[in-house]
Amino acid sequence: MLNVNRFLKAIGSPLVQALQSLITAVITASYFPVRFRAARTIVLRKPQKLDYTNPGAWRPIALLSTIGKIIETVAARWLSDLAEREKLLPDTQMGNRRSRSTETALDMLTEQIYTVWQEKDSVASVLSLDIARAFDTVNHLRLLDNL
Repeated sequence: MLNVNRFLKAIGSPLVQALQSLITAVITASYFPVRFRAARTIVLRKPQKLDYTNPGAWRPIALLSTIGKIIETVAARWLSDLAEREKLLPDTQMGNRRSRSTETALDMLTEQIYTVWQEKDSVASVLSLDIARAFDTVNHLRLLDNL
């Protein structure tokens, strides 16, 4: 791996230019080649397991195309920057945004509660939902249409 990293660093600017051209072509054509989406799954032994006949003693790992991951990362960054620049997200959206964290969300919540407490006839309520698996059963085509 060390030799590969040295090789990539040695290529430098020509590699960056080639990747820029490839990413531009993918975005312009609105086509992400199948080769970049393909994964090879390998299975590794979990350390210190007593019984390797048990499937839980193994860990599957999906190896993805590095170029595909680079393209996805650049596209995600581009979309994120676009959403921020065009103010497409509400100020209360905290997840997956730069300069926003759990601490930012808690500060906002605390500030809102203190503001409500200042008003004599108001009550502050908090509803917390864990929606980690909410999108497992959602109709993805409908979700994409709504987005």
